Parts: sequence; C-alpha cells; structure tokens
Amino acid sequence: MQLRTAIIAGKTKAQALQFAQVKMLANSEYARPLYWASYVLVGESVDQRRYSNIP
Repeated sequence: MQLRTAIIAGKTKAQALQFAQVKMLANSEYARPLYWASYVLVGESVDQRRYSNIP
C-alpha cells in the first residue's frame, strides 16, 4: 500500500519503490529482505502521462 500511496502523492515510480522499501525496513516484522528485496522496477521509472498530451 505504501507504493501506491507514494505514486499517488506524485513521487516517481523509482522514488515510490524506495519509499516503500524503507518503510518496510523500519517495521521489524518486515525488515528481512525476504519481504522487500524481490520488488524490482521494470520499464520506465517516470509517469508517461506527464509527458504526453493524452489525458
């Protein structure tokens, strides 16, 4: 949920992923890499809607 919240708040996808991973690290229940290390950003890290004329 942290990832989606950060994207909606205007962060890039890369920033949102980093934000979500740091939040998981801060929670002792999810601090192990088992829970957060497998998430990888694939493709463009910027929102293409910002750079197009299509709404």
